Amino acid sequence: MREPVDDDTEPDTVGRDGRTLPPIDGEYRRIGPFHILSALGSGGMGAVYLAEQREPIRRQVAIKLIRGGLYDRRLIKRFQAEAQAMALLTHPNVARVYDAGTTDDGRPYIAMEYVPGQSITKWCDARDLPVRRRLELMIDVCEGVRHAHQKAIIHRDLKPSNVLVTELEGRAVPKIIDFGLAKGLDQPLSGDTQGTVDWGIVGTLQYLSPEAIDGGARGIDVDTRTDVYALGVILFELLVGRLPFTGEDTAQLIGRVLTGEPPRPSVALDAMAEGERAAAARLRGTDPATHRRLLRRDLDWIVLKAVARDRSQRYGSAVELSADLRRLLDDQPVTASPPSQLDRASKFVRRHKAAVAAAALAVLALAGGIVLRSREAARANREAARASQEAAAARQVADFMASLFRVSQAGSRKPSEVSARELLDRGAARIREELKDQPLVRARLLDTIGDVYRSMGLYEPGRPLLVEALETRRRLLGPDDPAVAETLQRLATLDRLAGRSADAEAPLREALRILEKSGQTLERARALMALANVESDRNRFAEAERLLLEAVAIREQAVPDSSDLAATLNNLGNLYHEMGRLDDAARVHERSLAIKEKVDGPDHYFLSQSLSNLANVYTKQKRFDLAEAMHRRALAIKRNALEAGHPEIGVSEHNLGDLAFQRGDLKAAEAQYTRGREIWAKTFPPGHPYLAFSDAGLANVYRELGRTADARALYERALATFRNHYGLDHPYVKDTEAEYARLKARASGQ
Repeated sequence: MREPVDDDTEPDTVGRDGRTLPPIDGEYRRIGPFHILSALGSGGMGAVYLAEQREPIRRQVAIKLIRGGLYDRRLIKRFQAEAQAMALLTHPNVARVYDAGTTDDGRPYIAMEYVPGQSITKWCDARDLPVRRRLELMIDVCEGVRHAHQKAIIHRDLKPSNVLVTELEGRAVPKIIDFGLAKGLDQPLSGDTQGTVDWGIVGTLQYLSPEAIDGGARGIDVDTRTDVYALGVILFELLVGRLPFTGEDTAQLIGRVLTGEPPRPSVALDAMAEGERAAAARLRGTDPATHRRLLRRDLDWIVLKAVARDRSQRYGSAVELSADLRRLLDDQPVTASPPSQLDRASKFVRRHKAAVAAAALAVLALAGGIVLRSREAARANREAARASQEAAAARQVADFMASLFRVSQAGSRKPSEVSARELLDRGAARIREELKDQPLVRARLLDTIGDVYRSMGLYEPGRPLLVEALETRRRLLGPDDPAVAETLQRLATLDRLAGRSADAEAPLREALRILEKSGQTLERARALMALANVESDRNRFAEAERLLLEAVAIREQAVPDSSDLAATLNNLGNLYHEMGRLDDAARVHERSLAIKEKVDGPDHYFLSQSLSNLANVYTKQKRFDLAEAMHRRALAIKRNALEAGHPEIGVSEHNLGDLAFQRGDLKAAEAQYTRGREIWAKTFPPGHPYLAFSDAGLANVYRELGRTADARALYERALATFRNHYGLDHPYVKDTEAEYARLKARASGQ
């Protein structure tokens, strides 16, 4: 096998882009711990080299060495701080930063993940990639940008050469490189084909937003929407094969960006010469007519919204752009422009081909003189009326919810000073006063606000809203309507969380019947999950496992690696934990956690649930340090995402108590259990299972501290609650009985 390059091997001086790179003197054959292997490319900021790190691990990296004259002491410090921030980026579509520093003569460098790939435009063109696949790649790019924006890092130089596509395990993966470097150096960069111009502008002119150009010259800062603009330009180029704005020189280009309106992609195609249009279509695996048809309407509007000159008219984030691209691919109406009735109808046809075909046959039958009543035609009429009704209700709901946030009376508080609980209470009161003559809109709002109460841990205020919504929907929509199933699930979930598991089974089985009858497969998976939780509470583990495995199968088939699949796996992991199958629990929770990290990001509330549950398994496996780190991270996420006093914060406090007890730190365990109980006692009534967990935990602590009477009283109270809620054979009961038996044995001197 060929040996790696030695230290004294002469590095290449011509990059992959064909440019001659700045020479590297002998002292730069090694930069920090990295050995230079060859040149990769160059730009206005400097040069990029392929290098190798050999200790403490061996890997190839890309070294970006900033050219002379682009730095001083202040900028070096800022550059290093930015590099440190970028090191926090951990997303599959963002190249990792490994290290940053300065050479002996003070030149800044940064070591990044080496991505052996092509720019996104070249990669797509080299494979004649269809428009749909190009959009799927752009969604991945948007996800990488979203992750960085969550970390408060703006790229400011997004362009195809900074989005490289590589293949991992047979799958195309776009990777964003140089994230944050432009912002970190804050210096004039290359105008690419337009040359380097010192306008006080950071980035590459063809991809810069108007505010980045104009604001850069006047010292006005930019926000994340400048990256949205660049994403829109890249999308334009991927779809059309040319840029929305060009110019004979830098001044002309800047003038067009600042004052002109970008053309719609389909119009840009029309402006091309015939041969150029044919070539563009061929590179996208189609013909010119089909190519133009693919871009017209929705894609035109999406691109124009992304590159709007006024940033207030742009997508507010990369998430919004990504969501519209997903809607387009799923034949759903996009937000970029209000779809016409024809748009909605055509997309409905594509999503419901079988139902539309049946309705068409019914029409033909009537036209031919057949007078038999068509059940399919009647159903189509009902669905059309229902769709119109739902659209009107949705508008009314949106108007109502928006009005809750308007604080216009003289002397009233700012919206930011109004708590979520106050908004909910205000909304519930107004619904009862203002919507008596619109029962379906009233029911929809009651259902929504009741579920929000539930998500905030306010179970008793939310329940009557859900009960009223259920009664109204049953009466007006009929007992088999999917909306009835939706409210049944929400009511059952609330009852279970409030400690009334026995009351939740019947509503969930009714919801499953409705959803199976109406063919709502994905919603059925949600109901299966909820019923599995109830079955687990009632010690019917085999049935709970069957239900969860069925839900996993549905969601894996629908959208692999989705948030919904991660949630189902989370519940399955909890079940295996309760069954004592710790290895299975760890395996399933680890998969759930990995999906949530990828889909939701590192700071999302959903991630805290998987972190807590996996940490509980690790605690049982005596992997204490790892468990504590996960519990602490989960608690930090919850405190950031939830209101103070939310029951889920109490869960994390209690879990840390379990960990401390297992480690033998009785003082810390008592403090954590007490904090958790204080939170729960403010939400739950006496006799709630969560309070029983606190009682059992504190009883264990008091037993070890020799406080026998206190421990005995708490064991008795916990057992009474567990037996009442879960039955005599549930593991919670068995575990507490075993711990209580240890106290009795110790007290009797055995």
